[in-house]
Amino acid sequence: MKAIRKAAFCAAAIMLAASLSACSGGDDKAGSSGKSTGRDAAAITPSSSPDHSIEGQEPTETPSPSASTLKESGSPSPSASAPKPAACGKPSASPSTNTATAAPALGEKSLSAYFGFADETGTKLMIVPDIQGEIDPDALSSIKTAAGAGGKTLPVAYAGVQQGDAKDNGRQTASNFVHMKGYVFQVEQGTAQPNATYYMLRGEQAPEAFFPVEDRKAAKPGASLLKAVAQEKKRKVDQAWTIGRIDVNGKPMDLLLIQFAREQKSMLASLVLVPEESKPLYKDFPADYDENSTWTVDDGGTMNPDSFSLRFAARTGEGMILGMEWNAAEGSNSFLLQADSGKLADLGIGGGRYMSP
Repeated sequence: MKAIRKAAFCAAAIMLAASLSACSGGDDKAGSSGKSTGRDAAAITPSSSPDHSIEGQEPTETPSPSASTLKESGSPSPSASAPKPAACGKPSASPSTNTATAAPALGEKSLSAYFGFADETGTKLMIVPDIQGEIDPDALSSIKTAAGAGGKTLPVAYAGVQQGDAKDNGRQTASNFVHMKGYVFQVEQGTAQPNATYYMLRGEQAPEAFFPVEDRKAAKPGASLLKAVAQEKKRKVDQAWTIGRIDVNGKPMDLLLIQFAREQKSMLASLVLVPEESKPLYKDFPADYDENSTWTVDDGGTMNPDSFSLRFAARTGEGMILGMEWNAAEGSNSFLLQADSGKLADLGIGGGRYMSP
């Protein structure tokens, strides 16, 4: 089965298992039910036990991977086959987007390897066991903040392991939340957006470390900007959309999705961050043309701006980090990008959710 980026992704994918700080990655193809070569984790098989209770210990059974949902390609992506730790290192900050100031920022040890999703009430979040089967409880107890849904943050606390039951249908959705086996977090203040994906951060994070973000899909990129992009990439722009806007200390940065003209079998799309006073930064998604599934399964050979969501943007000592989600026919992939040396670098931190009906 073809799926979201060009790399095999376990259909029941949800979270990465390795604990890390900041890591570097390569160019991707994304989505769920599309293509990917980053890090996705497989959800566990449904348990025959009717116990929904949350316990203070870690599960020991190893989950079984389900059907692939990502299209395979030679280009790396935010989520992918069996999860493994990303290569750690400090990315050098881009001069144009380095936001390290006296203002609050994410600490060096704030980043984790985990994404979670909210239940129907918005009072709980869950990290699903990955293909390795277990997560260090110390890594979970250090998670205190969930980021997402318009750049908002929520204080959370690890509540323990939910064992799940035989009614688990393998879908990582709010409606199946109470039946799943996973690591549960209690939202301590406020309410999460039901069924939404959140990035899980270590420690308590100041809301001021996160920039305001807004959906800008109704706005059209300017013709002069697109001309400059075409000249820089040496490729004609086919379609272009605005995905979102980041308010960086009163200065707007737009995030665009651009699909370039097809050249024989070669396809290219890019996420483009446009700082107000410097050159655009790119995250490229090359692909081979397929009239049914180029980047994601059943995409019809074209990008869809509604499939992308800018979840949050935050300042760090190493530059700005963007939390992204790419939805497709069978689910979604989440991943982190960092403004780094004139490009949007994939940090190698990603997670996928299998949600196909």
